[in-house]
Amino acid sequence: MRRWITIVSGLWVAAVIIDVALIRTHSLNQSYVPLSMLAGYIAGAVLLPTWYGWAGKVHLTVEEGARSLTARTLSGTRTLDLDRLTKVRRFETINRTGGFIDELHLHDGHGVRLVVDESSHGIDAQIRQAIESAWSRPDRSSVKVTRHAQMRLGLAPQPRLRQRVLYRAFGFVLLLAAMCGPGLGSFIVAAALSGPRV
Repeated sequence: MRRWITIVSGLWVAAVIIDVALIRTHSLNQSYVPLSMLAGYIAGAVLLPTWYGWAGKVHLTVEEGARSLTARTLSGTRTLDLDRLTKVRRFETINRTGGFIDELHLHDGHGVRLVVDESSHGIDAQIRQAIESAWSRPDRSSVKVTRHAQMRLGLAPQPRLRQRVLYRAFGFVLLLAAMCGPGLGSFIVAAALSGPRV
């Protein structure tokens, strides 16, 4: 994960520097599309799923009593130790087709991150068991689970309709910021570094 993030970030910075050089040397024509902005959008679209560990199908593995989740992500196969969960969050919003995105963002004690979506049947029950097992120990704070995630896992009462609408609206705003922020940020940095264009 760190290698992929370093490579993509390096290419992103290089694109911003090239963009600044092109602007400063007046090598651009009137139909110029900011290279830094384009690089920011592409980098954001690659970095976000790499960082969070968005995956396809998640598989449960049990070896010698130890449970783990394994899935292929953009940066390769990741294995998350369910018995060493440290953080569970939930992200919910509207998708492009009018349906809904409902994901659990998991972190373990080894620093592995993995996203589990609602299509991974049976995985929620395993995550819930891991949380309940951790909470039964004296140090209950070892696993931090947001109230929103507890609702999906059946550890807290289901939200009312108004709460669900607010969660999804907030998720949509976060998704827009994550998609547009890197591109706009890159363009602003490139414009600031290049100074006024003559």
